[in-house]
Amino acid sequence: MSLSLGRTAIREKAPPERKPREYVKAWHAMLEPCIVTRLYYTTATGNSWKGLIEKATFRVRTGGVSYWMRCRSDMFFAAVDPPRGSSRPQQQKMMKAGLTYLMQSPGDWKYDAENGFATWRMRNYTPSEPICFSWLRTSLPQTADECPAMVRRLLGPHPKAADVLELCEIVAAFHGIVPKTDSVKRFVEHQVWYHPVNGRRRSELTQEHRETLSRLEAIAKTECERNTSSG
Repeated sequence: MSLSLGRTAIREKAPPERKPREYVKAWHAMLEPCIVTRLYYTTATGNSWKGLIEKATFRVRTGGVSYWMRCRSDMFFAAVDPPRGSSRPQQQKMMKAGLTYLMQSPGDWKYDAENGFATWRMRNYTPSEPICFSWLRTSLPQTADECPAMVRRLLGPHPKAADVLELCEIVAAFHGIVPKTDSVKRFVEHQVWYHPVNGRRRSELTQEHRETLSRLEAIAKTECERNTSSG
């Protein structure tokens, strides 16, 4: 098992001179850094004594690891790239790890969410690359209580209401809801965790996730009212 820092952006086959991807909103890039926990299981050694495996079942207990991550309060630095042509040094902000995305390779895994298992039943399999489960802990808030601090760290003490609503759309997109804002679409379509579900509505999400989205909308409303009264 290993722990490292990573990014949630989809890797390009030929990145242009390792230049950072540009988004409509600069703060979108701050949502890419994540804490990555990987669990490996080597299968290639089976070639030395077995080779082709006619039938086998792999089962990984994922529920315990996911629960452990929810209980942790890890922090990491999210880099903010300065404007193009600027001589200013790269800025950084401390971000709290939040929503977790689980990805695995190789194999056709079936999840039993209730019991916290992932199972792969294989036939005629030749051991090659290791089985790898990766938990990507993003900076997206996983509870409503995390939202105020998250907004301050990401957007500052007095954020624009429109930016907070975009953050709300991004969190909803993490759960499969297709965003409506073009700038949000451009961002989420380049993230490994984005898997839109056609027709998914907020009512289909868990109560905890709905409360998180409602809290972000409430923050946006408060900022809108503050800006209106100060103007």
